[in-house]
Amino acid sequence: MLGSIALSTHGARIRPARTMIVCALLWFSLNFVFAWISAPRWGEGLLVVAGFVQSFCMVPMAVILLRTADPAFRGRVMGVRMLAVYGMPLGLLLSGPLVENFGFAVTGSLYSLVGIGFTAVIALRWRVHLWHPGAPANDRT
Repeated sequence: MLGSIALSTHGARIRPARTMIVCALLWFSLNFVFAWISAPRWGEGLLVVAGFVQSFCMVPMAVILLRTADPAFRGRVMGVRMLAVYGMPLGLLLSGPLVENFGFAVTGSLYSLVGIGFTAVIALRWRVHLWHPGAPANDRT
């Protein structure tokens, strides 16, 4: 919630696509560290920071999708996004046996590394559209 509030008050200053990519990498990195923390207080603090960073990933992503989609297709684009989110239970079902066989730290690390890997692939593959300051996805309006 804190990240969303910060974005609503200062969001016009950021480049959405760049922020999304950097914060996705940071978010997955924080999740990786969290997987190995054993002290509850450190874990709680890290989850607060990870949640803050997650907002700076997910909110700009929605902004980019809505801003760059043709108005006639915005509902369809957000529907496809929801279908992608609905795939999350499959990963959660898989994580149960993985945690049982390999432990939470290894499973959390695996999921985090896969997230970092796919984020890097996306950033490299569509770097012209996501990183260039003049790209529509980085428009500050």
